[in-house]
Amino acid sequence: MSKTENSLNNYSSFETSNFEPTTSSNNKNNKNNKSKFSLLRFVHLAYNYWAIFIVRNSKAIIAICTLITFLCTLKVVMTQYKNDITGYTPYGARSRQELAIREHFFNEKDGGGSPFGVFLLLLPKKQNNKDNDNFLNEKMLNEAIKVDEIVNQNFSLFNLNKNRSETFSQFCRDFCELNEPLRRFQEGFQHQIQRLESNETLNPNIKLNYPLSSIFGRTFNIQPNFFGIHLLNTNNNSNNNIELSNMAKVEMVALIYKAERVGGWSDDEVKNWQLSVSKYFDKGDFNSSLIRVLSVSTAYVEVEVVRAGLTMLPFIIVGFVIMLCCSSVFVLLSASYMNQFNYKRLWLALMACLCPLMASGTALGLLFLFGVRFGTVLCVTPFLVLAIGVDDAYLMIHAWQRIKSKEKEINSRGIIETIKERVTKRMALVSY
Repeated sequence: MSKTENSLNNYSSFETSNFEPTTSSNNKNNKNNKSKFSLLRFVHLAYNYWAIFIVRNSKAIIAICTLITFLCTLKVVMTQYKNDITGYTPYGARSRQELAIREHFFNEKDGGGSPFGVFLLLLPKKQNNKDNDNFLNEKMLNEAIKVDEIVNQNFSLFNLNKNRSETFSQFCRDFCELNEPLRRFQEGFQHQIQRLESNETLNPNIKLNYPLSSIFGRTFNIQPNFFGIHLLNTNNNSNNNIELSNMAKVEMVALIYKAERVGGWSDDEVKNWQLSVSKYFDKGDFNSSLIRVLSVSTAYVEVEVVRAGLTMLPFIIVGFVIMLCCSSVFVLLSASYMNQFNYKRLWLALMACLCPLMASGTALGLLFLFGVRFGTVLCVTPFLVLAIGVDDAYLMIHAWQRIKSKEKEINSRGIIETIKERVTKRMALVSY
Protein backbone atom coordinates (compact mmCIF):
# COMPACT_ATOMS: atom_id res chain seq x y z
CA MET A 1 0.00 0.00 0.00
CA SER A 2 1.31 3.46 -0.88
CA LYS A 3 2.13 6.27 1.53
CA THR A 4 -1.03 8.15 0.53
CA GLU A 5 -3.21 5.13 1.28
CA ASN A 6 -1.44 4.62 4.63
CA SER A 7 -2.06 8.25 5.53
CA LEU A 8 -5.71 7.85 4.57
CA ASN A 9 -6.03 4.78 6.77
CA ASN A 10 -4.30 6.58 9.64
CA TYR A 11 -6.64 9.54 9.14
CA SER A 12 -9.67 7.27 9.24
CA SER A 13 -8.54 5.44 12.37
CA PHE A 14 -7.55 8.70 14.05
CA GLU A 15 -10.85 10.40 13.30
CA THR A 16 -12.86 7.36 14.29
CA SER A 17 -11.01 7.02 17.57
CA ASN A 18 -11.89 10.57 18.48
CA PHE A 19 -15.57 9.71 18.38
CA GLU A 20 -15.48 6.66 20.68
CA PRO A 21 -18.40 6.82 23.11
CA THR A 22 -17.61 7.29 26.79
CA THR A 23 -19.19 5.14 29.48
CA SER A 24 -22.25 6.61 31.14
CA SER A 25 -24.61 5.57 33.84
CA ASN A 26 -27.61 6.23 31.60
CA ASN A 27 -28.30 3.20 29.37
CA LYS A 28 -30.62 5.08 27.02
CA ASN A 29 -28.00 7.69 26.30
CA ASN A 30 -25.47 4.93 25.67
CA LYS A 31 -27.75 3.31 23.09
CA ASN A 32 -28.34 6.62 21.33
CA ASN A 33 -24.64 7.42 21.37
CA LYS A 34 -23.78 3.98 20.00
CA SER A 35 -26.23 4.40 17.10
CA LYS A 36 -24.84 7.86 16.32
CA PHE A 37 -21.22 6.77 16.50
CA SER A 38 -21.91 3.65 14.46
CA LEU A 39 -23.25 5.91 11.73
CA LEU A 40 -20.15 8.09 12.00
CA ARG A 41 -17.95 5.02 11.77
CA PHE A 42 -19.81 3.92 8.67
CA VAL A 43 -19.43 7.36 7.06
CA HIS A 44 -15.73 7.50 7.88
CA LEU A 45 -15.22 3.97 6.63
CA ALA A 46 -17.08 4.68 3.38
CA TYR A 47 -15.08 7.84 2.76
CA ASN A 48 -11.90 5.97 3.58
CA TYR A 49 -12.53 3.33 0.91
CA TRP A 50 -13.72 5.99 -1.53
CA ALA A 51 -10.52 7.98 -0.98
CA ILE A 52 -8.39 4.89 -1.53
CA PHE A 53 -10.28 4.17 -4.76
CA ILE A 54 -9.72 7.76 -5.93
CA VAL A 55 -6.00 7.59 -5.15
CA ARG A 56 -5.55 4.28 -6.96
CA ASN A 57 -7.41 5.50 -10.08
CA SER A 58 -6.67 9.21 -9.91
CA LYS A 59 -5.61 9.73 -13.52
CA ALA A 60 -8.55 7.85 -14.99
CA ILE A 61 -11.04 9.64 -12.74
CA ILE A 62 -9.58 13.06 -13.59
CA ALA A 63 -9.82 12.27 -17.30
CA ILE A 64 -13.41 10.99 -17.03
CA CYS A 65 -14.56 13.96 -14.93
CA THR A 66 -12.92 16.43 -17.31
CA LEU A 67 -14.56 14.78 -20.32
CA ILE A 68 -18.01 14.77 -18.70
CA THR A 69 -17.61 18.41 -17.67
CA PHE A 70 -16.57 19.38 -21.20
CA LEU A 71 -19.57 17.64 -22.79
CA CYS A 72 -22.06 19.07 -20.27
CA THR A 73 -20.62 22.57 -20.60
CA LEU A 74 -20.89 22.25 -24.38
CA LYS A 75 -24.56 21.35 -23.90
CA VAL A 76 -25.04 24.49 -21.80
CA VAL A 77 -23.47 26.67 -24.48
CA MET A 78 -25.51 25.11 -27.29
CA THR A 79 -28.83 25.26 -25.42
CA GLN A 80 -31.16 28.01 -26.56
CA TYR A 81 -31.98 30.21 -23.61
CA LYS A 82 -35.74 30.50 -23.28
CA ASN A 83 -37.49 31.92 -20.27
CA ASP A 84 -41.11 31.44 -19.27
CA ILE A 85 -42.23 34.49 -17.34
CA THR A 86 -45.25 32.59 -16.02
CA GLY A 87 -42.83 30.33 -14.16
CA TYR A 88 -42.17 33.05 -11.59
CA THR A 89 -45.81 32.98 -10.44
CA PRO A 90 -46.34 30.63 -7.47
CA TYR A 91 -48.66 27.68 -7.87
CA GLY A 92 -52.16 28.29 -6.56
CA ALA A 93 -52.06 32.02 -7.30
CA ARG A 94 -55.29 33.59 -8.48
CA SER A 95 -53.65 34.86 -11.65
CA ARG A 96 -52.92 31.27 -12.71
CA GLN A 97 -56.57 30.35 -12.25
CA GLU A 98 -57.66 33.35 -14.28
CA LEU A 99 -55.17 32.48 -17.01
CA ALA A 100 -56.43 28.89 -17.11
CA ILE A 101 -60.03 30.09 -17.51
CA ARG A 102 -58.96 32.46 -20.28
CA GLU A 103 -57.07 29.73 -22.14
CA HIS A 104 -60.01 27.34 -21.73
CA PHE A 105 -62.36 29.92 -23.25
CA PHE A 106 -60.20 30.54 -26.31
CA ASN A 107 -59.44 26.83 -26.75
CA GLU A 108 -63.15 26.09 -26.98
CA LYS A 109 -63.76 29.05 -29.26
CA ASP A 110 -60.90 28.80 -31.76
CA GLY A 111 -59.00 25.71 -30.70
CA GLY A 112 -55.70 27.55 -30.85
CA GLY A 113 -55.10 28.77 -27.33
CA SER A 114 -54.77 32.21 -25.80
CA PRO A 115 -54.51 35.26 -28.05
CA PHE A 116 -51.19 37.01 -28.50
CA GLY A 117 -50.26 40.55 -29.25
CA VAL A 118 -47.93 43.52 -29.04
CA PHE A 119 -48.28 46.90 -27.35
CA LEU A 120 -46.60 49.91 -28.93
CA LEU A 121 -45.98 53.08 -26.95
CA LEU A 122 -45.45 56.20 -29.05
CA LEU A 123 -43.55 59.06 -27.45
CA PRO A 124 -42.42 62.37 -28.98
CA LYS A 125 -38.71 62.82 -29.52
CA LYS A 126 -37.08 65.48 -27.38
CA GLN A 127 -36.80 68.57 -29.53
CA ASN A 128 -36.71 72.30 -29.02
CA ASN A 129 -39.93 72.74 -30.96
CA LYS A 130 -42.77 72.64 -28.43
CA ASP A 131 -45.29 71.74 -31.14
CA ASN A 132 -43.62 68.35 -31.61
CA ASP A 133 -43.94 67.22 -27.98
CA ASN A 134 -47.73 67.07 -28.19
CA PHE A 135 -49.68 64.40 -30.04
CA LEU A 136 -52.56 66.83 -30.41
CA ASN A 137 -50.86 67.82 -33.61
CA GLU A 138 -51.59 66.88 -37.21
CA LYS A 139 -48.04 65.71 -37.99
CA MET A 140 -47.77 63.66 -34.81
CA LEU A 141 -51.12 61.96 -35.39
CA ASN A 142 -50.10 61.16 -38.97
CA GLU A 143 -46.94 59.48 -37.65
CA ALA A 144 -49.04 57.38 -35.29
CA ILE A 145 -51.26 56.26 -38.17
CA LYS A 146 -48.13 55.44 -40.18
CA VAL A 147 -46.92 53.13 -37.41
CA ASP A 148 -50.33 51.45 -37.31
CA GLU A 149 -50.19 50.83 -41.06
CA ILE A 150 -46.70 49.31 -40.78
CA VAL A 151 -47.76 46.77 -38.14
CA ASN A 152 -50.94 45.86 -40.01
CA GLN A 153 -49.30 45.34 -43.39
CA ASN A 154 -45.57 44.55 -42.99
CA PHE A 155 -45.45 41.63 -40.53
CA SER A 156 -46.93 38.32 -41.60
CA LEU A 157 -47.40 34.77 -40.34
CA PHE A 158 -47.83 31.65 -42.42
CA ASN A 159 -51.35 30.31 -41.89
CA LEU A 160 -51.07 26.53 -41.85
CA ASN A 161 -54.81 26.08 -42.23
CA LYS A 162 -55.05 28.25 -45.35
CA ASN A 163 -51.52 27.49 -46.61
CA ARG A 164 -50.61 31.13 -47.18
CA SER A 165 -48.84 34.03 -45.49
CA GLU A 166 -51.13 36.56 -43.85
CA THR A 167 -50.50 40.00 -42.40
CA PHE A 168 -51.94 41.11 -39.10
CA SER A 169 -54.92 42.78 -40.76
CA GLN A 170 -55.71 39.46 -42.45
CA PHE A 171 -55.40 36.97 -39.58
CA CYS A 172 -56.88 39.06 -36.76
CA ARG A 173 -60.59 38.54 -36.01
CA ASP A 174 -62.22 39.95 -32.91
CA PHE A 175 -59.52 42.45 -31.89
CA CYS A 176 -58.89 44.21 -35.18
CA GLU A 177 -60.61 47.46 -34.18
CA LEU A 178 -58.75 48.19 -30.97
CA ASN A 179 -56.95 51.11 -32.63
CA GLU A 180 -59.97 52.40 -34.57
CA PRO A 181 -60.65 55.19 -32.02
CA LEU A 182 -57.22 56.64 -32.85
CA ARG A 183 -57.94 56.49 -36.59
CA ARG A 184 -61.35 58.12 -36.18
CA PHE A 185 -59.85 60.80 -33.97
CA GLN A 186 -57.10 61.51 -36.51
CA GLU A 187 -59.60 61.76 -39.37
CA GLY A 188 -61.85 64.10 -37.41
CA PHE A 189 -58.90 66.20 -36.28
CA GLN A 190 -57.56 66.49 -39.83
CA HIS A 191 -61.00 67.44 -41.13
CA GLN A 192 -61.38 70.20 -38.56
CA ILE A 193 -57.87 71.53 -39.27
CA GLN A 194 -58.65 71.71 -42.97
CA ARG A 195 -61.82 73.67 -42.26
CA LEU A 196 -59.86 76.11 -40.09
CA GLU A 197 -57.23 76.56 -42.80
CA SER A 198 -60.01 77.29 -45.29
CA ASN A 199 -61.47 79.90 -42.90
CA GLU A 200 -64.57 77.80 -42.42
CA THR A 201 -66.43 77.13 -39.21
CA LEU A 202 -65.82 73.88 -37.38
CA ASN A 203 -68.17 71.01 -38.03
CA PRO A 204 -70.50 70.85 -35.01
CA ASN A 205 -71.06 67.11 -35.60
CA ILE A 206 -67.41 66.37 -34.77
CA LYS A 207 -66.51 66.53 -31.08
CA LEU A 208 -62.96 65.44 -30.28
CA ASN A 209 -63.13 65.37 -26.50
CA TYR A 210 -61.62 63.19 -23.80
CA PRO A 211 -62.58 60.56 -22.72
CA LEU A 212 -65.47 60.24 -25.18
CA SER A 213 -65.40 61.63 -28.70
CA SER A 214 -68.14 61.55 -31.30
CA ILE A 215 -68.26 61.89 -35.09
CA PHE A 216 -71.68 62.38 -36.65
CA GLY A 217 -73.40 60.97 -33.62
CA ARG A 218 -71.20 57.89 -33.24
CA THR A 219 -69.43 57.93 -29.85
CA PHE A 220 -66.14 56.16 -29.20
CA ASN A 221 -63.77 55.94 -26.23
CA ILE A 222 -60.21 57.20 -26.72
CA GLN A 223 -58.95 56.32 -23.22
CA PRO A 224 -57.12 53.10 -24.28
CA ASN A 225 -55.06 55.04 -26.84
CA PHE A 226 -54.34 58.44 -25.28
CA PHE A 227 -52.23 58.93 -22.15
CA GLY A 228 -50.73 61.87 -20.31
CA ILE A 229 -53.75 64.07 -20.91
CA HIS A 230 -53.64 67.78 -20.08
CA LEU A 231 -57.13 69.28 -20.18
CA LEU A 232 -57.73 72.83 -21.28
CA ASN A 233 -58.55 75.57 -18.87
CA THR A 234 -62.14 76.46 -19.69
CA ASN A 235 -61.51 80.09 -18.71
CA ASN A 236 -58.79 80.45 -21.37
CA ASN A 237 -60.24 81.01 -24.85
CA SER A 238 -57.10 82.26 -26.60
CA ASN A 239 -56.08 78.85 -27.95
CA ASN A 240 -57.71 77.34 -31.01
CA ASN A 241 -57.59 73.90 -29.37
CA ILE A 242 -60.54 74.95 -27.25
CA GLU A 243 -62.71 74.66 -30.31
CA LEU A 244 -61.08 71.44 -31.53
CA SER A 245 -60.94 69.48 -28.27
CA ASN A 246 -61.12 69.78 -24.51
CA MET A 247 -57.49 68.56 -24.40
CA ALA A 248 -54.47 70.83 -24.42
CA LYS A 249 -51.77 68.15 -24.63
CA VAL A 250 -51.36 64.40 -25.16
CA GLU A 251 -48.00 63.01 -24.03
CA MET A 252 -48.26 59.43 -25.29
CA VAL A 253 -50.25 57.32 -27.73
CA ALA A 254 -50.64 53.55 -27.32
CA LEU A 255 -51.34 51.08 -30.11
CA ILE A 256 -52.74 47.68 -29.15
CA TYR A 257 -52.52 44.59 -31.37
CA LYS A 258 -54.16 41.30 -30.39
CA ALA A 259 -55.05 38.26 -32.44
CA GLU A 260 -56.33 34.73 -31.91
CA ARG A 261 -54.29 31.67 -32.81
CA VAL A 262 -56.27 30.74 -35.89
CA GLY A 263 -53.40 29.60 -38.11
CA GLY A 264 -52.14 26.58 -36.20
CA TRP A 265 -49.05 28.45 -35.07
CA SER A 266 -46.61 27.14 -32.51
CA ASP A 267 -45.35 29.14 -29.55
CA ASP A 268 -42.03 29.76 -31.30
CA GLU A 269 -43.73 31.14 -34.41
CA VAL A 270 -45.85 33.50 -32.35
CA LYS A 271 -42.81 34.67 -30.37
CA ASN A 272 -40.83 35.24 -33.56
CA TRP A 273 -43.64 37.42 -34.90
CA GLN A 274 -43.71 39.46 -31.70
CA LEU A 275 -39.93 39.84 -31.71
CA SER A 276 -39.91 40.87 -35.37
CA VAL A 277 -42.20 43.78 -34.52
CA SER A 278 -40.08 44.77 -31.53
CA LYS A 279 -36.79 44.51 -33.43
CA TYR A 280 -38.13 46.62 -36.30
CA PHE A 281 -38.82 49.58 -34.04
CA ASP A 282 -35.96 49.04 -31.57
CA LYS A 283 -33.08 48.38 -33.99
CA GLY A 284 -33.52 51.59 -35.99
CA ASP A 285 -35.35 50.22 -39.04
CA PHE A 286 -38.15 52.68 -38.37
CA ASN A 287 -37.05 56.25 -39.03
CA SER A 288 -39.01 59.21 -37.76
CA SER A 289 -37.91 62.67 -36.76
CA LEU A 290 -40.98 63.21 -34.60
CA ILE A 291 -41.71 60.09 -32.55
CA ARG A 292 -39.96 57.09 -31.01
CA VAL A 293 -41.66 53.74 -30.60
CA LEU A 294 -41.33 51.40 -27.61
CA SER A 295 -42.67 47.85 -27.81
CA VAL A 296 -43.96 45.55 -25.09
CA SER A 297 -44.84 41.87 -25.51
CA THR A 298 -44.46 38.64 -23.56
CA ALA A 299 -41.75 37.41 -25.94
CA TYR A 300 -39.84 40.68 -25.67
CA VAL A 301 -40.02 40.60 -21.86
CA GLU A 302 -38.71 37.02 -21.83
CA VAL A 303 -35.80 37.94 -24.10
CA GLU A 304 -34.90 40.94 -21.95
CA VAL A 305 -35.05 38.87 -18.75
CA VAL A 306 -32.68 36.33 -20.30
CA ARG A 307 -30.37 39.07 -21.57
CA ALA A 308 -30.26 40.71 -18.14
CA GLY A 309 -29.47 37.36 -16.52
CA LEU A 310 -26.68 36.57 -18.96
CA THR A 311 -25.00 39.88 -18.20
CA MET A 312 -23.97 38.35 -14.86
CA LEU A 313 -21.92 35.60 -16.49
CA PRO A 314 -18.85 37.79 -17.22
CA PHE A 315 -18.68 38.53 -13.50
CA ILE A 316 -18.02 34.82 -12.93
CA ILE A 317 -14.63 35.25 -14.61
CA VAL A 318 -13.87 38.27 -12.44
CA GLY A 319 -14.97 36.41 -9.33
CA PHE A 320 -12.90 33.39 -10.33
CA VAL A 321 -9.75 35.50 -10.77
CA ILE A 322 -10.25 37.27 -7.43
CA MET A 323 -10.98 33.99 -5.68
CA LEU A 324 -7.93 32.37 -7.26
CA CYS A 325 -5.61 35.16 -6.12
CA CYS A 326 -6.94 35.09 -2.56
CA SER A 327 -6.91 31.31 -2.48
CA SER A 328 -3.30 31.10 -3.70
CA VAL A 329 -2.06 33.59 -1.12
CA PHE A 330 -3.85 32.09 1.87
CA VAL A 331 -3.14 28.47 0.94
CA LEU A 332 0.59 29.27 0.81
CA LEU A 333 0.39 31.17 4.11
CA SER A 334 -1.45 28.29 5.74
CA ALA A 335 1.10 25.80 4.44
CA SER A 336 3.95 27.98 5.72
CA TYR A 337 2.33 28.18 9.14
CA MET A 338 2.07 24.38 9.27
CA ASN A 339 5.69 24.00 8.06
CA GLN A 340 4.48 22.38 4.85
CA PHE A 341 5.31 25.11 2.34
CA ASN A 342 5.55 23.95 -1.26
CA TYR A 343 4.87 25.76 -4.52
CA LYS A 344 2.84 22.77 -5.65
CA ARG A 345 0.18 24.06 -3.25
CA LEU A 346 -0.73 26.55 -5.98
CA TRP A 347 -2.28 23.66 -7.90
CA LEU A 348 -4.48 22.98 -4.89
CA ALA A 349 -5.60 26.61 -4.87
CA LEU A 350 -6.36 26.46 -8.60
CA MET A 351 -8.37 23.26 -8.36
CA ALA A 352 -10.20 24.55 -5.29
CA CYS A 353 -11.60 27.33 -7.49
CA LEU A 354 -11.94 25.31 -10.68
CA CYS A 355 -13.80 22.29 -9.32
CA PRO A 356 -16.93 24.26 -8.24
CA LEU A 357 -17.20 25.78 -11.72
CA MET A 358 -16.78 22.33 -13.26
CA ALA A 359 -19.54 21.06 -10.98
CA SER A 360 -21.84 23.92 -12.03
CA GLY A 361 -21.26 23.30 -15.73
CA THR A 362 -21.82 19.56 -15.31
CA ALA A 363 -25.01 20.00 -13.28
CA LEU A 364 -26.53 22.56 -15.66
CA GLY A 365 -25.62 20.43 -18.68
CA LEU A 366 -27.30 17.37 -17.17
CA LEU A 367 -30.41 19.40 -16.34
CA PHE A 368 -30.71 20.67 -19.90
CA LEU A 369 -29.98 17.18 -21.23
CA PHE A 370 -32.99 15.81 -19.35
CA GLY A 371 -35.27 18.55 -20.67
CA VAL A 372 -35.36 20.93 -17.72
CA ARG A 373 -36.13 24.42 -19.04
CA PHE A 374 -33.73 27.29 -18.63
CA GLY A 375 -34.39 29.84 -15.91
CA THR A 376 -32.60 33.12 -15.43
CA VAL A 377 -32.14 32.31 -11.75
CA LEU A 378 -29.71 29.56 -12.84
CA CYS A 379 -27.23 32.28 -13.79
CA VAL A 380 -26.76 32.95 -10.07
CA THR A 381 -25.90 29.37 -9.12
CA PRO A 382 -22.23 29.45 -10.29
CA PHE A 383 -21.56 32.27 -7.81
CA LEU A 384 -23.12 30.31 -4.95
CA VAL A 385 -21.42 27.04 -5.88
CA LEU A 386 -18.07 28.82 -6.24
CA ALA A 387 -18.35 30.33 -2.75
CA ILE A 388 -19.50 27.11 -1.08
CA GLY A 389 -17.14 24.87 -3.05
CA VAL A 390 -14.05 26.93 -2.24
CA ASP A 391 -15.03 26.91 1.43
CA ASP A 392 -15.29 23.10 1.40
CA ALA A 393 -11.94 22.88 -0.37
CA TYR A 394 -10.35 25.01 2.36
CA LEU A 395 -11.77 22.71 5.03
CA MET A 396 -10.33 19.69 3.24
CA ILE A 397 -6.92 21.30 2.73
CA HIS A 398 -6.69 22.41 6.36
CA ALA A 399 -7.77 18.99 7.62
CA TRP A 400 -5.15 17.41 5.39
CA GLN A 401 -2.44 19.71 6.76
CA ARG A 402 -3.57 19.06 10.33
CA ILE A 403 -3.42 15.27 9.91
CA LYS A 404 -0.07 15.55 8.14
CA SER A 405 1.42 17.51 11.02
CA LYS A 406 0.11 14.97 13.54
CA GLU A 407 1.63 12.16 11.50
CA LYS A 408 4.99 13.92 11.73
CA GLU A 409 4.59 14.20 15.51
CA ILE A 410 3.73 10.51 15.76
CA ASN A 411 6.69 9.54 13.57
CA SER A 412 9.08 11.76 15.55
CA ARG A 413 7.82 10.29 18.82
CA GLY A 414 8.31 6.78 17.44
CA ILE A 415 11.88 7.61 16.43
CA ILE A 416 12.60 9.06 19.89
CA GLU A 417 11.15 5.97 21.57
CA THR A 418 13.27 3.71 19.36
CA ILE A 419 16.43 5.68 20.16
CA LYS A 420 15.67 5.51 23.90
CA GLU A 421 15.19 1.76 23.72
CA ARG A 422 18.47 1.28 21.85
CA VAL A 423 20.41 3.52 24.24
CA THR A 424 18.91 1.71 27.23
CA LYS A 425 19.87 -1.67 25.83
CA ARG A 426 23.42 -0.48 25.09
CA MET A 427 23.82 0.92 28.58
CA ALA A 428 22.49 -2.29 30.07
CA LEU A 429 24.97 -4.34 28.06
CA VAL A 430 27.87 -2.08 29.02
CA SER A 431 26.97 -2.12 32.70
CA TYR A 432 26.56 -5.86 32.55
